[in-house]
Amino acid sequence: MNCNFSIKHYEECLQRIKYSNTKNILIHDVDIWCNNINDFIELEKNYEVNALYFFRFHSLNYNILSYEVIKIIEKISNIKNINIGLHIEPFYLKDFDILLDQKNILQKIFKRPIEYYSVHEPTKFPAKYNLDSLHNNGVKRIGYGFCEGKYVSDSSSNWREGCMCNHIGKQDLTILTHTNWWYKEYAGENY
Repeated sequence: MNCNFSIKHYEECLQRIKYSNTKNILIHDVDIWCNNINDFIELEKNYEVNALYFFRFHSLNYNILSYEVIKIIEKISNIKNINIGLHIEPFYLKDFDILLDQKNILQKIFKRPIEYYSVHEPTKFPAKYNLDSLHNNGVKRIGYGFCEGKYVSDSSSNWREGCMCNHIGKQDLTILTHTNWWYKEYAGENY
């Protein structure tokens, strides 16, 4: 298997996950833009692999309230094995009311309860603010430091412990990917 960030390789990894005897949680942070999401969700739907997408209200390159993004969220809402969550900015951890407002807006678009959140760039900020308040409102944290099994991530287009395909089937995993790093034909198409 050729390890890279191609959609083809992502599909190969999903094949391994589908037939793995270990628990694998797929999470996707939608950090920069929404490219490749449709490809990812179609593959996850076809392989019946559970996935969770975290959308941000403060991305510089996409607007969560835009027609394009709302259509993506609505599409996900019609797929039973794919869910969405709130990807929050660490500076809002001190302002619970804003987080709750964001959760409620996202819930209205998604037409299902928002059960999960993740923190954007969690290693750069302390993350103990308001966690109990969010949990008391039915929202659980998932991601770095709050996951089941081994955590592997493609952050900054870099698998720090080797590609996810090298870990699948060996132990329970929480796999974080960012769809903006992945490509259809060549790596430069996203830049």
